[in-house]
Amino acid sequence: MKIAIVLASATTAQQSTGDTVTQFYRQDGGLGPCWTDCGAGPCDDFCGEGGYCCGGVNNWKGIENINNRDCPQAAIDAIVSTVFRCAIPSDKPKPDQKYVEGDQGYCWDTCKGGGCDSFCGKGGYCCGGVNNWKGLDNINNGDCPQNAIDAVTANEYRCAVPVADECVKVQGAEALEDEEYKIIPAAKANTFNWQKARQQCKKYGNHWDLVIFNSDRELARIQGMLEDNCVNDHSYWIGYREVNGRVTTQYNQPVKATAGYAATTSIDLPWAEGEPNDNLGNEKCVRYNAVDGTVNDAICGRTWTGAAKDGVGMGIICEKHNPCEQKRGDETVEWENKKYFISKAQFINANDAKIACQARGKHWDLAVIEDKQEHTMLNNKIGGCVPYWLGMTNPSGTELKDHQGVDVAFAQWDTHLGHGHNPNEPNDVLGDETCVRMRGGMYNDALCDDSNGFNKNEMQGYICKYQFVDDGEADCLDCNHNVDVAPWKTLRGCQEPTTCEEGARLEIVDAWKIGNGKNRPTRYGFAGKIKIPEDAGDFSILIRFSKKVTHGHFQLWNMNFWNFYNGGYEVLIHSKYWNTDRHDPDSVLFVAEELNSDEYPELVYWTGHQKKHSCFQPSMHQGAKTLGTDYDRAVQEAPHVYADTVTSVRFKNGRIVKVRGRGRHN
Repeated sequence: MKIAIVLASATTAQQSTGDTVTQFYRQDGGLGPCWTDCGAGPCDDFCGEGGYCCGGVNNWKGIENINNRDCPQAAIDAIVSTVFRCAIPSDKPKPDQKYVEGDQGYCWDTCKGGGCDSFCGKGGYCCGGVNNWKGLDNINNGDCPQNAIDAVTANEYRCAVPVADECVKVQGAEALEDEEYKIIPAAKANTFNWQKARQQCKKYGNHWDLVIFNSDRELARIQGMLEDNCVNDHSYWIGYREVNGRVTTQYNQPVKATAGYAATTSIDLPWAEGEPNDNLGNEKCVRYNAVDGTVNDAICGRTWTGAAKDGVGMGIICEKHNPCEQKRGDETVEWENKKYFISKAQFINANDAKIACQARGKHWDLAVIEDKQEHTMLNNKIGGCVPYWLGMTNPSGTELKDHQGVDVAFAQWDTHLGHGHNPNEPNDVLGDETCVRMRGGMYNDALCDDSNGFNKNEMQGYICKYQFVDDGEADCLDCNHNVDVAPWKTLRGCQEPTTCEEGARLEIVDAWKIGNGKNRPTRYGFAGKIKIPEDAGDFSILIRFSKKVTHGHFQLWNMNFWNFYNGGYEVLIHSKYWNTDRHDPDSVLFVAEELNSDEYPELVYWTGHQKKHSCFQPSMHQGAKTLGTDYDRAVQEAPHVYADTVTSVRFKNGRIVKVRGRGRHN
């Protein structure tokens, strides 16, 4: 019996290093004759990337008109067919490579004899086994290695597929079970269906369930553990479901964040090609194929991997989740009482969260949690499962400090976050992580300027707390406390204002909130004392809210409204023309109600009365005050009210809608 075994190689120089690279080729008969589609030479479209269409010299010797064009000699040598066939790049098989007969069925019509990746799988051959074909001189096994021929026992041409090398466990491989993860490989043919897999995970204690991949590095670590421990030859149940293309976690949370709301729920799953597909019927559960690191949908009642006849069971990957895992993806809620305020999620860093808390008034700041009771109460009020900024700092080690640098004894550091990739929290893994945030009641240290969370696209909340601290400082709000108000720019031809520190300052005397956002819109208000320099004489103050304020009601006594600019959220007031103060002549009371934003304004102070509208809103005309603005028209329409006696102004959607005031002062 004559058997041809051909595996050809080409040696080329590697320009960058001078080293040589040997490329092997072998015939893929399953692709069929290639001359019609390719001619001869390179033919990526038909033969695959790096493939050639060649006429092999072993069968064409003596035929001088063969035209192989630029086929490498190694590719030509690989062709054993008597027609032009594809030579594909290949790894050199080991001389002792073992093969088994595949279950693809009869292969001659598709492959003829020899290499046939496209039908038999990578590294597979279509062979007529010597055990059944002895004495038949016309057998053509092409380039089938002897080991592949010996593997075929059927009385027809069958695929011989390579057997993977026996896995050797990596020395020092991570244990499959620890306090945060438990991986249970399949130990028998029939193991767990998806529901029983969940029940098994839950037996380990609170917050245990099937794994959810919250980050790419978590998945990479688990795949590495499976490979290092030689248990990556089958599939594992994981904590996901898929119904009609909608993929959720086992808690029915969408894998992808909903529009307008960003939260770390899960990575995008690495679906195998063509998955999910309900190929076998009602495939609502998801399993992880550790062989190639992909996932597919599967019937939830299955207890085996691959074909049932193969006798390979299903493994389980269990995880001890964050306590709020079941709420990932839920909308966050705003909650407050007289002592605490919990914000909704937004893209905000710790520095801006601190400013937002302090803007609520004197003695407000990011919350310092003192004990377990306070911790439990606040954690129970939080909605969703996003990080929340707190007021403690972590200057070094595991210590926590309050705003005054005093030690905080209670600390609930997260033992799961980063498990297996990073040191335990706190860890300064990204640098000087001195700020602290909480997810599900668990703390981690973080960069203070991080505004987008763990996956760089995650909203965060913050918790404020009212706590009186006698710091000996002034009662007024800090200059530039409202980050949403742009710095003041003096226009050409206009008077420069006095510096914030030397001009008017605002003290919040009281503040409130009404409405629940459902059957009544949420509205905010405050009473503020405007402190002015002593013996100021005539002066002007511009009260500057951010553009978020489009609705409100302002009241003012013992001062004059002059005008409203830029949609009503910037208010210019003038010093009074008379002096009737009975207490503190260097202060003015300003009340704002029905605001649609919970902020406090910035103040800009000038000596003298500023009357040029264009200095405050360039689109307005130059010169002294004239009729034509919303404010002027509202004054005209109010009976017995004059511009210099207005005490109350209401605006809505950026327009003055009503004014009130006294009659002319005599």
